[in-house]
Amino acid sequence: MLQEEEFKLTFTKHYSSLYNVSLNIIRDQDLAHDAVQDVFTKLWNKRKDLMLSVPIEIYLRKAVVNTSLNFLKQNTRQVYLDSDFEFSYEDNAKIDQDNFMKLLEQGIGSLSPKIKTIFILSRMEGLDNQEIADHLNISKKTVENQLSIALKKLKEYFETQRSQNPDLFHFFMISFF
Repeated sequence: MLQEEEFKLTFTKHYSSLYNVSLNIIRDQDLAHDAVQDVFTKLWNKRKDLMLSVPIEIYLRKAVVNTSLNFLKQNTRQVYLDSDFEFSYEDNAKIDQDNFMKLLEQGIGSLSPKIKTIFILSRMEGLDNQEIADHLNISKKTVENQLSIALKKLKEYFETQRSQNPDLFHFFMISFF
């Protein structure tokens, strides 16, 4: 049973990181806030009967990912990356962040919705293949296959852009492989 003070502390401690998870999926600030608020509202409403078999952080993260994906489906919004994504490039080549983000968004936008979701959960949210499989109710092998397709298609997309800016292609390869 979750007490009021414990709930307040959990909310304060985790809201910001959960909002960022949601924002990375939905790419809409208002909907991301709504998704996280929805998760905390449900948590509060179920607090008397809540018996968790995992730490609250894992429960909340999974709930926010699922809620965000549902919001995304309901609102048919385009999935984009967080514009505050930070780069580190070992060769110190000058990377045009805006251009890279634009190309990455276009590449991700060309993926099928299922493959796009798997790629974002894996490479942007850091979930492992089993967690993704559990979230999407598919097999781990399907996640692996779909992720492989996503990476292959994105690599091909960046290869088409290579002549215009080879550093972006190299940065993509270092970042996602």
